Amino acid sequence: LQVKLTAHPSLIDDSLSNEIFDSQLNTLIIPLEVKVADQIRTVPFSISAILTTSDLQFDVENIDFGCCTTSESVLTKIQLKNNSRLAQVFEFFNLPNYIQVQPNDGFGTLLPEETIDLHVLFSPTATKEYRCTLICKSLVNREFTIECQGVGVLPPLSLSSTVIHFPATPINDQSIVSFYVENRHLDKNHFKHPVPRIGN
Repeated sequence: LQVKLTAHPSLIDDSLSNEIFDSQLNTLIIPLEVKVADQIRTVPFSISAILTTSDLQFDVENIDFGCCTTSESVLTKIQLKNNSRLAQVFEFFNLPNYIQVQPNDGFGTLLPEETIDLHVLFSPTATKEYRCTLICKSLVNREFTIECQGVGVLPPLSLSSTVIHFPATPINDQSIVSFYVENRHLDKNHFKHPVPRIGN
């Protein structure tokens, strides 16, 4: 004997009787009877199933990273909630090379009704506006999206060298090494343009 139940969202709205569907517990109870050959009485039994959603929910609809220099990364924390009573596997796929989702590179499992924190990192590689859609896919092939935007800018200052090597220096002596700090802004009027922050 094999019984297959295919649940769909309209089951809750199909005006089923209280004997079949318990709206408070979201429980579907289907009474059945089995007729056995050469037996007068049927064998009654029931099939029950708890209906639950497969929704994953973000706490934000979009992310604006603002201005970020090409030598740094901006981090934004978001929350992902599993509204289902079942554990769900999720993944962020087809991410652009300037976006990362951590931990575990955007892969994970959410326990029933669990909420987790995720970190989205924006690392621009060029001076331009960036727009993309983060796609989170569940194991049942549903997709949930967040719109993202940000602006890549050149750092206001740059160093001629990121590492300084001093020569061997005797005790009580001194060594001098030179490096240069360069202002890459071509326009000297800094009041005309927003100055991006330095650091994370």
